[in-house]
Amino acid sequence: MTAPLVSVCIPAYKQVHLLRRTLASVAEQTFQAYEVIVSDDSPNDEVERLVTEFAEHHPHWRYVRNT
Repeated sequence: MTAPLVSVCIPAYKQVHLLRRTLASVAEQTFQAYEVIVSDDSPNDEVERLVTEFAEHHPHWRYVRNT
């Protein structure tokens, strides 16, 4: 993949069921010159596990845990 033309930045805090729907919607797009960055403030690792699951199929997706 070349450099992304679009960055999709998603702030997350718990609500994994809603984030799953959001990530699935992004994954269905035909446009491919994008990256996804999920920043997480959650107290547990549920969001991280979900993003990791999606990132297995989408290498241009990243997870960042906020301190």
